[in-house]
Amino acid sequence: MPKNTATLVSIRRKVQGFVRAQRRNPDRYRILAEGDSWFTTPVEGWKGPTLVESLKRHSEGGKRPFNIVMVANPTTELRTTLDPNNIDIALAVLDDWIGRQTYDMVLLSSGGNDVLGTEIRSLLKDPRDAQVGRCLDAATTPEQKARCVVNCAAYCQLLVGFAARIRAFRHDVLRPNGLGRARILMHGYDYPIASGRDMPVFGGLIRVGPWLLPAFDEQHIPQPLHAPVLKLLIDEFNRMLRDVALSQNLFHYVDLRNTLNGEQDWADEIHPHSDTGIPKLSVRLQMAIKAVRDKKAGSVIEFGQVADEYTCGCDAF
Repeated sequence: MPKNTATLVSIRRKVQGFVRAQRRNPDRYRILAEGDSWFTTPVEGWKGPTLVESLKRHSEGGKRPFNIVMVANPTTELRTTLDPNNIDIALAVLDDWIGRQTYDMVLLSSGGNDVLGTEIRSLLKDPRDAQVGRCLDAATTPEQKARCVVNCAAYCQLLVGFAARIRAFRHDVLRPNGLGRARILMHGYDYPIASGRDMPVFGGLIRVGPWLLPAFDEQHIPQPLHAPVLKLLIDEFNRMLRDVALSQNLFHYVDLRNTLNGEQDWADEIHPHSDTGIPKLSVRLQMAIKAVRDKKAGSVIEFGQVADEYTCGCDAF
């Protein structure tokens, strides 16, 4: 996973800041945050803190309990985040003049780009296809209709691959970098909205997205099926993470579904809004991190039941 010089220097400076902060506050819980744009949005500081910055600013008893190095990158996919050649993590544990860096927890945000990015087109079936049309005519519930237009076989195969990579992450990536005993906390995603809203960057000079509505339009998926299809994709992704967590030691999955409430909590189709969405997610991640730190967390961390969880019927991951 090659990096340009500016990126390498940026990571090194973050680690140096982490080292200085840890020397001043040796009791802080040490976290390495790796993943995708849920950790890096918004990119403009004047729009407010990112999710990771919000966690860093969290106060507990008048003190900041977390010391975090963030090496996440926008557009990063799970297959590269969990790759054995992940240079981000290798740089984050480089020696300084005292010794090699270590972390108590690796906080992961990954998989959203693989499912909701360009990949989503390959997961959708065109309702104009005769077989899909017959399936829709026979379906009586939103879940059944969603399964008619989602290529569940392809999605299950994708998720099985994700599960294998996540299970291998500790052995293939963390152990070679001296983090074999670090706790892993990986979150699922909340239900996105195919609103067609894009993300303006650098004051609108660049616009990124939208991702979902164009894919639905290209595959001729009618609007009433958008929400059920996205619920199916997100529910199955979260079920995969739950199964992985229950089969792994030192691995915790936090369910963030139903944290965000409507379009006002989304900055665009797939990123939380800095004013409303990020604070809500931050509160739940703070609670999850503290539960893991204090050894009060199980493998699965939930904040209420998800009603009527949709499934593609994938076999055990």
